[in-house]
Amino acid sequence: MSSRLWVSTDKAPYVVTLLVAALAWTVNRSVTVLTESPTIAYKVDHKPHDDRAVICHIRNVSRTRQFRELQFLLTTDSSAETLEKARFVDQSAHILAVSPAFSLATASITTGRDMATFDVPLLQPGWALDLEATLEQRMPIGVQQRFVENAKDQEAVRMVSMGIETWIVEHETNTLFILIGVWLLGLVIWSACASGR
Repeated sequence: MSSRLWVSTDKAPYVVTLLVAALAWTVNRSVTVLTESPTIAYKVDHKPHDDRAVICHIRNVSRTRQFRELQFLLTTDSSAETLEKARFVDQSAHILAVSPAFSLATASITTGRDMATFDVPLLQPGWALDLEATLEQRMPIGVQQRFVENAKDQEAVRMVSMGIETWIVEHETNTLFILIGVWLLGLVIWSACASGR
């Protein structure tokens, strides 16, 4: 089908509307699945100004679920190029709450200094924390998460890496407005092309 035939057809606005509606439904469904399930998003990085400092960003993306008695572990991960396992600097683990969150959490380095333990008593919906620890030298870092909750509620927690899904959750309204803008732009372009025939 040539582009001239596509522009000249009366069905073009309906096709554009259906495509945008399908995208909007997909965005809405993805956000609903993530926010209604017990989900924590995470991302492990090295700090830009200090490549020995490891930071794990965690965020409760659920809109209604609060988590109690969580435990996060950051473990060192030896690469094949090194003969010995990397170690954390003793007493370097700490937790920073990202506003509006506050934290009563505690952090510690294990005796062998190959694991940083972060005990988080409460993580409300939308709260974010930065879990930090410093390595003796820069090494690849692995993240391991263990979840412990009250005996009454044994529901599992879904850990997802921060990416496009979690970005859409944080910017759902903006994403839907962008789709509306694309839809309107498509109709304007079609209208201009149709009137130029």
